[in-house]
Amino acid sequence: MRVGILGTGFGAAVHLPALQSLPGVEVTALWGRDRERTQAIAQGAGVPHSFGGEAWAELLPLVDVVAVTTPPFCIFLKRPKPWRPANLYCWKNPSP
Repeated sequence: MRVGILGTGFGAAVHLPALQSLPGVEVTALWGRDRERTQAIAQGAGVPHSFGGEAWAELLPLVDVVAVTTPPFCIFLKRPKPWRPANLYCWKNPSP
């Protein structure tokens, strides 16, 4: 299963190594607001694709599941319509 992670704070620190430790799971893409920081984290963790800023939707063709680990203020990422056909896993509740 190919997984993409949105978030380079808690997502990179906790979700990334946890997902990489699971058999049959490959983290193929990482997104963060700061492109350079995201690229450095991805390279250090062996994640082949990284995206930053407004380019979050570019990871969708590369993954089967998206783990959203961003703060609730990133509500634009959690709206379901642009995610199809990817499965979506939200770690944090979206803001009201």
